[in-house]
Amino acid sequence: MWRSLDNNNIGREGAFALAPALKDCRALRRLSIASNGIGKKGGQVILSGVKDCPTLIQLLYATASVANASGAAAHSPPLHPCR
Repeated sequence: MWRSLDNNNIGREGAFALAPALKDCRALRRLSIASNGIGKKGGQVILSGVKDCPTLIQLLYATASVANASGAAAHSPPLHPCR
């Protein structure tokens, strides 16, 4: 299943609300949360929510705040291998 939550103004508070629900995902394979103003801390919370999701193979998260010389990869650890 592919879900795009791009451009929904989720914000940091929304990221904190969304993260717990992602821990129990069972069919989600790709999730995009770009351009939501969640910031670095919100992104970290989302990552903690999906890190144990057994089916997720791709998480897309990019904003102007992380699109600099170091790149978004510096802010997000790799996901676990597909199972």
